[in-house]
Amino acid sequence: MKIIEKIQFESFNPDSYVLADDISNMLKDKKLKKVNIIVGICKDEAYEVLKESFDTANKNGIDINFVIGIDRKSISKNVLTQMLDISNTVYVYNNNAHDDFNAKMYIFQYDSNVEVLIPTTNFTLKGITTDYSNVTKISFDIKKDEKEYNDFMYGIKEYIYPNSEVFQLLDEKLLEELVLKRELMTVKGKDSSLPTIEDYLKKTADIHRKISDEEVEEKIKSKLNDIIQEFDIQIDSEE
Repeated sequence: MKIIEKIQFESFNPDSYVLADDISNMLKDKKLKKVNIIVGICKDEAYEVLKESFDTANKNGIDINFVIGIDRKSISKNVLTQMLDISNTVYVYNNNAHDDFNAKMYIFQYDSNVEVLIPTTNFTLKGITTDYSNVTKISFDIKKDEKEYNDFMYGIKEYIYPNSEVFQLLDEKLLEELVLKRELMTVKGKDSSLPTIEDYLKKTADIHRKISDEEVEEKIKSKLNDIIQEFDIQIDSEE
């Protein structure tokens, strides 16, 4: 096992280590077999910088897997769709009632070795290109470092085999639900059209059963009445 510390400070020295370059080079390596991208804060701009590299990995038949946080609404439907198109699995963390998901880890598996990148920065444009930060690189020889490698993978098993009670497996149905609930970032010209309350009530109800237009209208009226009643109570209390 080999551990190396790298310092990224591109904004101070153009010749320094750049995390995005390291990720890109390994994604384009034809010897690569599998990659796990595990990031709690994930932004469109970071994915777009590496899009060509991810597409190359996909064309080379690489097993690509994502575990990402979407709580902060920093990723759009457009990018999540691209992730679905190129990956084996995409798991999302969107549990706003509990703790934030702040993991930062990139695991690249080859036939006989594994390369792990653990940066201090998030999966954002500056985070993978110019932010002044350190990156821990761990290299495992699968045979020589069998115990250390197995211990490491066991230690992060919740990321490799995500718990369905914590992470949701993304598919087109869940993606549509996230859009309807306005849980994703909106991008002008791409995802700028937000659903109306009628769309939300009708489509989310359709997940369980078909409902009539009359039922939708009644639900809207009921919601409006609740809002009006609450408003009247506030006015009365002020008087």
